[in-house]
Amino acid sequence: MAMAITVTITITITITITITVTITITITITVTITITSCLIVCEDRRFLHSGEWLGSMG
Repeated sequence: MAMAITVTITITITITITITVTITITITITVTITITSCLIVCEDRRFLHSGEWLGSMG
């Protein structure tokens, strides 16, 4: 009986760790994409604010 409980606990811990790791990876990817997108947008804005863009518009 004790063996079955140990196995159940082990499986539960394994599943919990797997879910935690998956969530952590998902959050990391989301944050990375968000920061990258922000940097791209910021670069675009800086370009728009620069005289080159206004100069090319005539």
